[in-house]
Amino acid sequence: MKMNKIEKDGKIAVLVSSEYGLGLGWSTTYPEHREFLCMDAGIVQAIMDNAPDEAANIARRKCAYISRFDAEKLIIEWVDKGASFEINEYDGYESVHIIGNREYMKA
Repeated sequence: MKMNKIEKDGKIAVLVSSEYGLGLGWSTTYPEHREFLCMDAGIVQAIMDNAPDEAANIARRKCAYISRFDAEKLIIEWVDKGASFEINEYDGYESVHIIGNREYMKA
């Protein structure tokens, strides 16, 4: 199933946690749902609308333990459409690392 994303000026909205603390990131805490949590259009739109409750409610469909507090810390980073990237986490703070327009090697 294709996930809807928010695109603007050739860039895709990617959510990351903007605060340190508790050692928990937003999408890095749930790697099995990472792509959904950081790029789902519904979650992103809720953050754009300053509605962290709604963002958390949407996220809970896949990750039951997410709270409003987690969603309150989210900011949007804009990544070039088609670029490979990863999200790094340190003590809850997440940052986007652009890898470029190449694919990862896979074993």
